[in-house]
Amino acid sequence: MAKEITIGRANANDVVLAYPSISRKHASIHLVDNKEMVFHVHDFGSANGTFKNGERVSDAEFHAHNDRISIAHIDLKPSHFLPYFYDELAEAAALGVSTSERVQYNKVHRLSYQRQIFYCVVIKHISDQA
Repeated sequence: MAKEITIGRANANDVVLAYPSISRKHASIHLVDNKEMVFHVHDFGSANGTFKNGERVSDAEFHAHNDRISIAHIDLKPSHFLPYFYDELAEAAALGVSTSERVQYNKVHRLSYQRQIFYCVVIKHISDQA
């Protein structure tokens, strides 16, 4: 099964949005196509909804950089969820970063390292499309 992250107000979520209008477990996102950066968002029946380009959706596919996703009234930026899909995106970009290279960093530095590599993935993806 594809990796899935959850978004909501509760601390148990991967992405925590601490606003009263956000449900405790509001929505989930999983990667559909790592080369095209297409994702799927699922709303768990939240009161204030999930939106794609301003239209309320319960399930929808979206492109990370071409579509706007909102959780209730909060616009979700790619930087909120893309780092969670680092491994899948790095694989698609064929960067060749080995697992042992990532493991040598402790947990505090690992996120920073992943973000640096992730931005390389995004830049490579955008330049490949040009």
